[in-house]
Amino acid sequence: HSAVASSGPLRVAHRHSRIFARSRLRCQSAWHTPAIRYQLHSKINKRGQTKMVATKGYSLTYFNIPALGEPIRLLFLLGKVEYEDKRIEFKDWPELKPTTKWGQVPVLVTPEGDELAQSRSILRYIARTIKVEGFKEELYPGDALKAHAIDELMDVFDDARQKLAPTFAIKDQAEKEAARAALFAEDGDIAKILLQIETFVGDEYCVTGTLTLADVYTYWILNFLRSGFFDGIPTDFLGKYPKLTKIVASVQALPGVAEYYKEMAAKNPMYAPFVQ
Repeated sequence: HSAVASSGPLRVAHRHSRIFARSRLRCQSAWHTPAIRYQLHSKINKRGQTKMVATKGYSLTYFNIPALGEPIRLLFLLGKVEYEDKRIEFKDWPELKPTTKWGQVPVLVTPEGDELAQSRSILRYIARTIKVEGFKEELYPGDALKAHAIDELMDVFDDARQKLAPTFAIKDQAEKEAARAALFAEDGDIAKILLQIETFVGDEYCVTGTLTLADVYTYWILNFLRSGFFDGIPTDFLGKYPKLTKIVASVQALPGVAEYYKEMAAKNPMYAPFVQ
C-alpha cells in the first residue's frame, strides 16, 4: 500500500507527470512544516546502501502531494508530534528509491533510526502512540474487534480506490476521464462501494462510537479523490453521502486541521478540498 495511487510509485509518478506539468505544480524538495526542522545524517544499512536517518524526532519522506503520505502527516498534526516533513520531487525519486527498504515511499524514520514502510502499517503504528485533544481513547485501540473494524473500513476504501487502477492504461485523455467519471455515477463501481460504506458507518463516527484512525483515513481518502490528482473524478461526489460528509467535516473541525490545510492549499491547489 505504499505508492502514489497503486503499487510502484515511480511508475505512477511517470504516468501522472502530465498532470503536474499542466497545473504547473512543483514539489518542494525538503519542504518543512513550520518550526519542524531536524538535521539528517547518512547511515549505511545492512545492504551497504546509504539511507537518511533523523538525528532528532521522526522524519517522514514522501512526495509533495496529498496521497498516501498525507494521513501520516495528519496523525502527527492531531497528536501534536513534531517531525521532519521531507517532501521530495518526482525527479529525485529514481536516486532515492534504492535507498529505501522496499523501493517505495512513504518512509518513516523513527528517532531511534528504524525505517518503517507501508503506509497503513505506519498509520497503525502512529495511531497506537498518540492521543487527540478531547478524546480519551487511542485512535487505534488494543481491543482486537475494534481494531478489526478500523482495518476493515480502510481496506474497503482501498478496494474502491483500486477500481481506478485500470484507467491508468487508457491513453486517450477524454476516454480516461469519462471512465473515471463513470465509476462515480449512480451505478458505478466506486459509487456502489461508497453507498455501502455510507450505510455501514455511524452517524457521528465511522466505527466504535468514537474518533479512530478510520475517521482520519476517511477524511483523507475522500478528499484525496476530490483533489484533482485523478483527473475526471467529479469533485462534488461526496454530497451524495450525508454521513460521510458529516464525518469529513468533523475531522476538519479538530484542533489545527483547518488551519494546516488552509496553509497547504495556498501552496498547492490539490489541498483545497481538505478545507471545503
